[in-house]
Amino acid sequence: MLTSTLVFLVLALHSFVPGFCLHYILRLNTRPFFGSIAVSISLLVLTHLLCRAVDLTFQFWFTFYYISVSALVVVAALRFCQLKHFRRTIASIIISSKTITFLITSALFTIYFVNFGTYTEIPSDYWQHVARVQANILQIEGSDLLGNNESLGKLVSGESPFYQLIALLASSLKINAIEISHGTSLFYGVCFLAAVYFFSFDLARGTFKSVSPRIAVAFISTVVTLLWLGTASFSYVRYYAFAPSIINMILYFSALSIFLDQLQRRTELLPSSLLLIPLFLTMVLIHTQEALFFTLMVTGLSFVVLFRSIFSPNSLRCSKFAIPAMWASGSLLFWVGLVVLAVGYLDINKWGYT
Repeated sequence: MLTSTLVFLVLALHSFVPGFCLHYILRLNTRPFFGSIAVSISLLVLTHLLCRAVDLTFQFWFTFYYISVSALVVVAALRFCQLKHFRRTIASIIISSKTITFLITSALFTIYFVNFGTYTEIPSDYWQHVARVQANILQIEGSDLLGNNESLGKLVSGESPFYQLIALLASSLKINAIEISHGTSLFYGVCFLAAVYFFSFDLARGTFKSVSPRIAVAFISTVVTLLWLGTASFSYVRYYAFAPSIINMILYFSALSIFLDQLQRRTELLPSSLLLIPLFLTMVLIHTQEALFFTLMVTGLSFVVLFRSIFSPNSLRCSKFAIPAMWASGSLLFWVGLVVLAVGYLDINKWGYT
């Protein structure tokens, strides 16, 4: 239990503080909780990729990463002393009924997860993920290099960085893959439910003006996701808590929230688009499936909003359909390019049944 608690706290520190400091410094118009987690994960994964691409040592990457994070913390602390209004805003978010309801929900989930844990019944995928993390732990013990002289393309299309990053933490704490899996599963399970909760809260904004009904919608959505998302044998959270895909779902909900704000013109186009780029790249690196799912949602939502804008009474206003038109055309080009790449460079005979 002590080891799991330590793993949980270390992951929480690394998965929240860098992104929150960056939000505070740049005053990004995104969700301070799971938006900070998404940005922190992106910083961790992308710096890890760059250091692997040039075959740097673990020590160099640790030094570079922690110096960068320390700089963010110092700058954020200096701005904290200056921006009184922003400081009051953050304080009001922390003590709000929305946040308190989520904390109660996460506490109940923690009690449930501590008693039942990850779904490990064979042939659960859990054991494959444990084996991959353990293989990376053994590799770390035998070499001090992040990469193996692999090209950038091979690194992008190769094994998810999730396994080496978790293995690095396990190696630092002198524990094995099974021992680190408990605290890691609980932490990312809580983060996934947080993403569902706050994303549902934002979606309810279009239907309910007052906060209380939106909190109720978010709470019900989170409980329903926990209880019914999965199969008759296991829930999604228990089955994928120790897997790359659940991390990508956090990034997915964060990126989709930013994209929806763009479509509804609640945020500036350029800063939010620049934020979407690292989130999307991180999704591609961790688990491509959620990145494609995000692209599919962007495509569908863009065309829906575009058609609504064109056929609305005020369709002559170009500002109404400029953003959805940009995303619709860009996503369409993406899918055309992907099909051309698949047909031209992949062996269809090896795809199996379709």
